[in-house]
Amino acid sequence: ATGPLMRYTLIRTGAGRSVLVQTVHHIIADGWSVPPMLRTLLAEYHAPGSVYPVGGYRDYVGWLAGQDQDESDRVWREELAGLPGPSLVAEGHTPSERFADIAAEPADDIDIAARSAGVPLSVAVHGAWAVTLGGILRGRDVVFGSTVSGRDAEVPGIRDMVGLFINTIPVRARWTATDTAYDLLAAVKEHQSAVLAHQHVSLARIGRQSGAGSLFDTLVVFDVATDVDALRGPDDTLTITDIVNEGAPHYPLTLVVERSQDGRPRFNLIYDGELLRRE
Repeated sequence: ATGPLMRYTLIRTGAGRSVLVQTVHHIIADGWSVPPMLRTLLAEYHAPGSVYPVGGYRDYVGWLAGQDQDESDRVWREELAGLPGPSLVAEGHTPSERFADIAAEPADDIDIAARSAGVPLSVAVHGAWAVTLGGILRGRDVVFGSTVSGRDAEVPGIRDMVGLFINTIPVRARWTATDTAYDLLAAVKEHQSAVLAHQHVSLARIGRQSGAGSLFDTLVVFDVATDVDALRGPDDTLTITDIVNEGAPHYPLTLVVERSQDGRPRFNLIYDGELLRRE
């Protein structure tokens, strides 16, 4: 990529209204960095010279350097042991520029269903995606990607830092013909607990522990919408009314889970139009 790695374009759309386009390379910031960046921008706009650094990415790098890599390798090697092979729905496919999406908001309360099963929503969604992927690949031992925020690291102020903290890790799910849905959910929950302290390990390093190279080409993302009301100060003359995130998918199938305004989960399936078509 060529610089600048972050730039702004202001488009005036009418009296007192504008669209601010922020273009950011993923190497310097992730989606979770948007709120602190916007808070800083608004603070500087309303009181120039009042903004000062509150934390640094260097602290996170130092935390990473202090982690036990051998232990992380052992955990990932154990979790991926015996994997029959990668779970690829479009092996060898190069992403096109014809991505499309389909969104749905379930009529039933999935949060209540997940709680009644004794698992968080993430486990329920991962279990459902595993079964879906198993149906496509005709298997009962599958692996797919999941994006984690990386903001759980024990670094002071990390939730307000700007940088690339997110990571994509493999989620493995196994079941038998006699297993119940509860059995599968329990297995997925156990897997998540086992790797929780090792989510910072790069996908390339994890792949080397499995010996399978590219492990998956489908992804599940839990997105957190930015609360624009929380960005608004009582005396602000400039306010943000809406935020739209746009990014280029890297996988032929990506399931994005986000919360709608009423708090209910909303599912958005992003797919490569050269591989799939909506029927």
